[in-house]
Amino acid sequence: STYMDEIFSQKAFGVAISILYTVVFVGFPLAMITGSLYLTFYVTLKPPEGLLPDSKDWIGAWWMGMVIPAGIVFAMSFILGLFPRQMPAAKKVLEEKIKKKKVPTATLR
Repeated sequence: STYMDEIFSQKAFGVAISILYTVVFVGFPLAMITGSLYLTFYVTLKPPEGLLPDSKDWIGAWWMGMVIPAGIVFAMSFILGLFPRQMPAAKKVLEEKIKKKKVPTATLR
């Protein structure tokens, strides 16, 4: 949230942090639903002939719940790595906060 605090004004920060918390709140149930969908696929992605998902011998593709999100996280981390250390608008927001004496002047770079 420090990064968000630097790039958003005080009014926009509340909206941004609430969107972040909403995504975190919705993420867990979405992961559970997605995980249950992965279990409908057989572990090798090709079930043996005659084996159905209702059978007690069915083994779901549990590993998809790790491989697919890992790929998504890797892609997102690559994109985040392309962001600058400090956003161009952050200096303006920080200067406004210094004028209002809400941030010490030592933080301005």
